[in-house]
Order: sequence, then C-alpha cells, then structure tokens
Amino acid sequence: MSLQFKATFSALRQMFLCRFPIRVPQIGRKKRKQFCQPLSERFVGGPDGKGASFNSLNSVANKVGDIIQATDRGVNIQMASPGSVVDGDQMGALPMGAPSTSSGFNFQTQTVTITLSDGPAGTLPGSLSSDGQPLHSTPADLLSHELGHADSTLFHGAEDSNGDAVRTENGTRKMEGEPTREGHKQPGDVQVNGTPF
Repeated sequence: MSLQFKATFSALRQMFLCRFPIRVPQIGRKKRKQFCQPLSERFVGGPDGKGASFNSLNSVANKVGDIIQATDRGVNIQMASPGSVVDGDQMGALPMGAPSTSSGFNFQTQTVTITLSDGPAGTLPGSLSSDGQPLHSTPADLLSHELGHADSTLFHGAEDSNGDAVRTENGTRKMEGEPTREGHKQPGDVQVNGTPF
C-alpha cells in the first residue's frame, strides 16, 4: 500500500471518526489488513438492510453523503508533491503554497478532482481561528474542506462554494476538538454556521 494511499485513507478515517475495522484486499503475499468495516455493511443499511445510513453517521458524512452515493457524478482524490503546480496552484505549505485544491467540474467525466499536498500543510493566520491562535490543519481538515467545495460544485451550482468548504471543514474540526475556521480568506467572509444547502 503506497504512502499516498495511506495518507488519504487516514484522512477519510479521521474525517468520519471511523474506528472500526475495514477489509483491504490482499496485496501480493502480504496478509489482509483490517482498517474500517466496509461501507456496504456499516452504513448502507447494514447487511440486513436495517442499519444506519451513511448520512446519519455525523454532520460531515451528512454533508458529503450526496457525493458518496451519487452514481452519475463523483470526486477523484489525488496526492501531489510540494512544489508541483495543479490547476494554477503551487502545492505546498501555507502561506506560500496550497496544501489542497479542487478543480472545477469536468463536464466530460462528470467529476471534480481534489488534490492534496503530501507535504506539511502550514498554518492559517490566527485571525481565521476561533481561538485567535494560528490555525493548523490535519489531512482530514483539508480533505473535508475540499469535499465542501466539491459538494457545492456538483450539487448546488457552486453558489456558496467557499462557505460550504468552511462549514464542512468546521464539522471535522469540531469532531476533532480543534478550533474552528472563521472565514475562507478573511474572517467573516462566509457564513460559518449552519448548512444552507
């Protein structure tokens, strides 16, 4: 299993507070590892159809549930090295680089592509943090932020993409017990509470 896959999978686990085993197919002669229970058994009505839906797991899962369940459009997640340029953004640590980015909607493939830097994220200024201290981001924070942009693009015409990104990120931050983000680029530049869509 590549380090990039592990980093992305770890961010997804953290984002949904996924602390139960999942089966990963056997690779070569290595034994199968247990990470999280398969979505089909845990969140899509369970094996008997009576379990909880994925959207009911938590507020972040509810927000991105449409993406996960969509059959006609979707999201690709990829990793990029710091210093590489993706859609005009130089990947790297804040404040000079972008630790994550989302492409616009690709009409041909019906997808949005999220790119995460596989280097350090850096920090946002304290003015964007609910506690006034520099705001550190985990991979789960970055991924949930970009999934907020993707949800807005795929299902709401990108009407409030920056707001959706910050609110989705804040859902993850609250679950992790972290300070929340108070804006996208400036404090108060987006509605940070509630979910308009």
